[in-house]
Amino acid sequence: MPATSGHSPERSARKMQITAQIKDAEFPQVESRELIHARTVLVIDAPTALRQLAPRPGLQSIVVTQKRMLSVDMIRTVRPDAVIGPLITPHWDIVDLALSLEAIGFRGNLFALTLPLPRAELVIREVSAVCPAMTVRLLELD
Repeated sequence: MPATSGHSPERSARKMQITAQIKDAEFPQVESRELIHARTVLVIDAPTALRQLAPRPGLQSIVVTQKRMLSVDMIRTVRPDAVIGPLITPHWDIVDLALSLEAIGFRGNLFALTLPLPRAELVIREVSAVCPAMTVRLLELD
């Protein structure tokens, strides 16, 4: 599926790839081992997730994109170890994102970005039931 900018998905993914190199700032610790050790993290429509990730130049790449840009070619090019997306948006939720990712071949760690929830296990259980090949976790904002 061609990108709307007229460039190939591979080129668009490369252009979107960023390395966080921010000095003199404090970053919260991300508790998930899978996210800390992920070499490539795909952040989908969740720019606030960048505040949750400590910069790790040379160790971790962050690719920022939009759900509408997802494609098989993007997943093959980026090869994310982890994906972060919002729990809910005005047009879709984390289940929709999980189904889209599964349809294009992603199998791995999916993090739902959210404010703290009273019954977080319900979200994890629902998404895991729909997409059992994914490991689903919440990434809670402070």
